[in-house]
Amino acid sequence: TGKHLFKINGSEKARIESDGDTFINGGVNHTTTAGNTNLQVLTTNGQGANLGGSIGLGGVYHATNQITFAEIHGKKENGTTANLSGYMAFVTRSATDNAQERMRLYSSGNLLVGKTALDNSTVGIRMNSTGDASFVANGNRALVLNRKTSDGDIALFLKDGTTVGSIGTAATDIYIGTTDTGIRFNDAV
Repeated sequence: TGKHLFKINGSEKARIESDGDTFINGGVNHTTTAGNTNLQVLTTNGQGANLGGSIGLGGVYHATNQITFAEIHGKKENGTTANLSGYMAFVTRSATDNAQERMRLYSSGNLLVGKTALDNSTVGIRMNSTGDASFVANGNRALVLNRKTSDGDIALFLKDGTTVGSIGTAATDIYIGTTDTGIRFNDAV
């Protein structure tokens, strides 16, 4: 009552429940601490690492030819039976290449941008849920910090919530130090 079923050769492929929840390739309404999911896209190709549902977003790129411009994937992190760990991946396409993964968020809360390896040597950005980060570049600067409008600290260093040092700017000079000790690099020499 009050639901729409979509079947192919007698097998259910999609369902819209009376409350608006939509299921593709089966599924049930899973209530989580984060809330309900109203749309589920599930695969039926078994369980294993890097398998799961995805949504492709695209349109016309030439005349009447269509293509996927971006994708969102929800995939299993491992091949371990009954292990629910999954990641979310974001895929985009440039003007001349195939679709590539650009960002991944793991179940641990770790975030990768421009890479898929949780290391400090592959080009890209890794931000851990523990608060540390890694910025790796090849033949280019790995970090740019830009303070606009006024002089002062550009980077502040703290230990247990107490400031222990900073790097900043005063006019055209750069300084490194604490509130009572520091080095100032003056370009007027």
